[in-house]
Amino acid sequence: KKLLIHSGTYIIAGFITQALTSILWILLARWLTPDQIGIYALVFFIIEFFGVINLVGLNAAITRLYQGSQDTSHILFSALSIFAVATIATLLLFIASMRIIPFILPNVAMEMHNHIVLFGALIATNASANFVLSHYAAIQKAREYVKINILKILLFFCASLIFIVVYSFDITGVYYALLASS
Repeated sequence: KKLLIHSGTYIIAGFITQALTSILWILLARWLTPDQIGIYALVFFIIEFFGVINLVGLNAAITRLYQGSQDTSHILFSALSIFAVATIATLLLFIASMRIIPFILPNVAMEMHNHIVLFGALIATNASANFVLSHYAAIQKAREYVKINILKILLFFCASLIFIVVYSFDITGVYYALLASS
């Protein structure tokens, strides 16, 4: 029964977050060019790619380790220590990869170079948000997981619209919105 309730909670939350994200991109298509949306998709891929490297499998590890231990605070502290070191290493790897990215994704290279600090911050904060979500999923706090995840998407949704519609930012506004929500 508990598994069914938790699974249902995660499925409903996933539906809500996907619906909000889809609605956001339908709305943003009115103010952004297809090129900007395509560049965002590629930049987001890079952010997620380095975010996965940043997590170094900690999301799966804490889930497994929490299940067999009464002392989750010790595991969490160890995981956070590893995560801090991994974040530094990942950001260094990201900076080092700036020489390779133009050969792989030439359309994104200029965008990356113009906003390298912003993208570094996005990698770190997005990985941190994913770590927090993994933690709540691992300790089986479905409601807290859902609240955080929906709040993150709502912040992204609202901030994106504010930056784009109210302040007339280009795609950079969506990057700032992602940073604020993470």
